[in-house]
Amino acid sequence: MLTRPEDPDDNLVQRRLRDPARLAALHEVALLDTAPEEAFDRVTRLASRLLGAPVTLISLLDDQRQFFKSGLGLSEPVASARETPLSHSFCQYVVASGAPFVVEDARVHPLVQDNPSVREMGVVAYAGVPLRAAGEHVLGSLCAVDDRPRRWTAEELASLQDLAAGVMTEIELRASEREAITERRRGEAERSRLQGVVDQEGATLAAIAESMSEGLVVLDAAGSIRFVNRRAGAFVGVDPRSLVGRRADEVFDVVRAALVAPEDARRRWRWALAAADELPVFEVDVASPRPRGVEVQLVPVVDRAGVRLGLGVTLRDVTAERELQRAKDELVSVVSHELRTPLTSVVGFAELLLTRDVGEAERRRFLEVILHEGQRLSTLVSNFLDMGRMESEAPALDRRATSVALLLEEARQAAGEDTDRPITLDVPAGLPPVLVDRDATQRVLAHLLANARKYSPPGGEVRLSACGGDGVVEIAVQDRGLGLSPEVLPRVFERFFRADNSDRRAIRGTGLGLTICRQVVEAHGGRIWATSPGLDLGSTFRLTLPIAGNGSATGADPATADAPKGGESCRPS
Repeated sequence: MLTRPEDPDDNLVQRRLRDPARLAALHEVALLDTAPEEAFDRVTRLASRLLGAPVTLISLLDDQRQFFKSGLGLSEPVASARETPLSHSFCQYVVASGAPFVVEDARVHPLVQDNPSVREMGVVAYAGVPLRAAGEHVLGSLCAVDDRPRRWTAEELASLQDLAAGVMTEIELRASEREAITERRRGEAERSRLQGVVDQEGATLAAIAESMSEGLVVLDAAGSIRFVNRRAGAFVGVDPRSLVGRRADEVFDVVRAALVAPEDARRRWRWALAAADELPVFEVDVASPRPRGVEVQLVPVVDRAGVRLGLGVTLRDVTAERELQRAKDELVSVVSHELRTPLTSVVGFAELLLTRDVGEAERRRFLEVILHEGQRLSTLVSNFLDMGRMESEAPALDRRATSVALLLEEARQAAGEDTDRPITLDVPAGLPPVLVDRDATQRVLAHLLANARKYSPPGGEVRLSACGGDGVVEIAVQDRGLGLSPEVLPRVFERFFRADNSDRRAIRGTGLGLTICRQVVEAHGGRIWATSPGLDLGSTFRLTLPIAGNGSATGADPATADAPKGGESCRPS
């Protein structure tokens, strides 16, 4: 026991109190400046009863003060303050020595006789035992104080030590609890962080999926839909969120109205499901919100062990690919027929001229056929070249203000005379000039007039007219020929399209002329369209051209110098 004045000195006490490791252990228990607690007050009450001491304390010491976590029998103001400076502390010697410190009569004890607590608090007898953390650092003391001299027995000190062990058990349990709480919070923080990472990655993947040009549907192992991106919903005109949670078979009932052949699509889907490991691909036709072909492919989703977790379904719009393939097929058809036929004539008649002696009249007839078919070949090749050039870049136009009357008169003259299919001109006075590339516009009018004559029976008049209104001049080419059915009208300006009608089979053409006309008119900022009351009732092709504004022309056409301003509304033909 530390009972002799020569054992500790002030330097030793200060070093032990200020030991950083001890102070860290003290702060780690987190009891300084905390409220009284029944668990600790119970210990001081029990110590008071066992030892018959009027004052019992659980005292924790830092390098400046002693704090009473529990204090029984203290007088004011110490009872309320629950602490004293180290100058009033006997417990500091317990901390310094790491062993019990016993004083029978402080008034004559050389080490503490001058301690202010002797006269201010009436401390006469003192017995304190260490509160040791994990068997190493002393955090404070469990002590008993009496206001009269007394000899402390070995049994009383043993009781204090047992009670001190109980105090440390409580402290260590709390530390374990705090550590568990800290660990749990750390785990929760880590889970929150990982969830944030997962959410971020999920958001990134969702953003990628939403930005895909293809539709994407993800099914779980049970066949229920877990994810649908916007593109997939757009294919069939439904909100993708409305499909999540449904089984795939149910989806066919939801989108049935959008499919051209829903039962066929369902049959193909079931076939693909049975062969999912082979990455099956099939196509379905969608009728709404707009007609298109959709390629569907199934891809198994597996984990690292190869266990299937679900299915990925990609939806790809193949409408353009189908159109391209159709265009290729039609191009082959055109080349094999429209080009081969005139070439056969040219080669055949040239061979006749070389191998046979023919009269002058026959020779002239053969040469006329060769010339005609050569001109046809030249037109076909020009159409192909124009088409390719216009698709790769916008047509370069030299637009100038041009008289509509002059433009249409030149078109009629260039079409030539045909007594069976005459062209009549109807251009009202006062139409303003149009801003056009004169040569390009003449090619459009030439093609429309040639078509009108080609599809008109003998005696079928072709009417070329114009009218103005809303900043444009509308030009119309009307014939009394074969006419067009309603289902054909929307397609007449497509590449290589030709109406499939027995009356037209003998009429040659590539199906490129109207496509080129459309591109030229649209390059002028106008539009072109066709109308027809029906088969055998004739057709009308109309186009609009912009009126030349003041200063808008790049040059002046002398023919328009005296063109009148103003105009009139267009009339239905």
